Amino acid sequence: MTLSLLLADAQKTLDGFSRHYCCAVLNSEGRLLLWFRSDEITPCSEKLSTQKAYTAFSFQADTDKLAEQLGASGLAAMTSPDYCFLPGGAVGRTVDGKTAYYVGVSMENPEIDQPAAHAVMNAVSSYF
Repeated sequence: MTLSLLLADAQKTLDGFSRHYCCAVLNSEGRLLLWFRSDEITPCSEKLSTQKAYTAFSFQADTDKLAEQLGASGLAAMTSPDYCFLPGGAVGRTVDGKTAYYVGVSMENPEIDQPAAHAVMNAVSSYF
């Protein structure tokens, strides 16, 4: 895997969604493999992208699915400085279904974070 190619493909994908983003990619062990951002970001985006990827790793599920399963009262109980259950965290799998990587995306419009995370996941899947 070439990180520069992975970065280029991920950035190109996110540029199609917004000019303001942060993205974190973790490896299969939950370690930060890649973190990047656009030129202009919102202050919360920096931390949220990594938290979303880490939450997807910790719970082995996309963050939007976790939020649905927990519901409002469950989300309140799961408040933590380490996790973020907002949409934008995704689990990437290999062709044979093995978990290979985790993506976290945070933009100025939270409604497109989850689709953007899945787009990045698809764009970089060939590297894993």
